[in-house]
Amino acid sequence: MAIRTTEAVILRVWPFRTSSLIVTAFTRDFGKIQGLAKGIRLRCSRKDKKYNCFLEPLTLNKIVYYEKKRPVLYSITQCDLLNQFQPVRQDLKKLGTASFMLELVDKGTQLEDNDRDIFKLLVSSLSRLCEDGNDLKEILLFFQMQFLKLSGFMPKDNKLNMSVMDFIRLHIASDFKTLEFMEKIKNG
Repeated sequence: MAIRTTEAVILRVWPFRTSSLIVTAFTRDFGKIQGLAKGIRLRCSRKDKKYNCFLEPLTLNKIVYYEKKRPVLYSITQCDLLNQFQPVRQDLKKLGTASFMLELVDKGTQLEDNDRDIFKLLVSSLSRLCEDGNDLKEILLFFQMQFLKLSGFMPKDNKLNMSVMDFIRLHIASDFKTLEFMEKIKNG
């Protein structure tokens, strides 16, 4: 078992048993991975809070995990917060946009499909969302188009015969939970 250390954007988490989390992350060096963080929910619930418990979606972390010969779930042993993208968390429209980006990367990439450019695109787009005065629609459209190019979904002539969202729904996934959320924000 090799020990790997890398930066990772947490795409999603869900509870496993009473004290652990299953984590899907897109890493800078190894692509998308899934891992088990044993006991992290117990550590986060302690009153002393000496552990930084930021293993949650929309965070950039430095993680340490053990690579297994037959990866089902890696064992995540350490997680240090690098960026929580706090301005995004304080604005519902930014949060919806960021959540869609995370979901698109999750649904549009395979496990262990390493692409540093997608990682850089994701981190830089989330950072742009943190800045005031940026047009969210412009950031999202740029992210979508670049993601399609980098992930190999974009046609060779770089022309889509439909809207970007229709293309993504047709070629990547038809259901995006965050799109419903974004529609409610727009109409509400």
